[in-house]
Amino acid sequence: MNSILATEKGLPPGLWLPRAEEPTEKYLRENFSRSDLTDEDVLDYGMFVVALIVLDKNCSGRISTAPSTDDFNDLSGQGYGISY
Repeated sequence: MNSILATEKGLPPGLWLPRAEEPTEKYLRENFSRSDLTDEDVLDYGMFVVALIVLDKNCSGRISTAPSTDDFNDLSGQGYGISY
């Protein structure tokens, strides 16, 4: 896996983000909203969302890294995540 590890980006342990050249298509709704998703797949997506929040904390001034409904809605507007 060529993903950026937590230590490389100052993320909490266990979090990762794809490098710029790596695709995130697996999280696009058309690929991700399947009936065969496992709990691990959904957890992986949640970690992806938290990693994005952590990276944006310095710009946003946000304190909590817990994803909010707005975070998921924003990504959903961009075509990512699990359909309702």
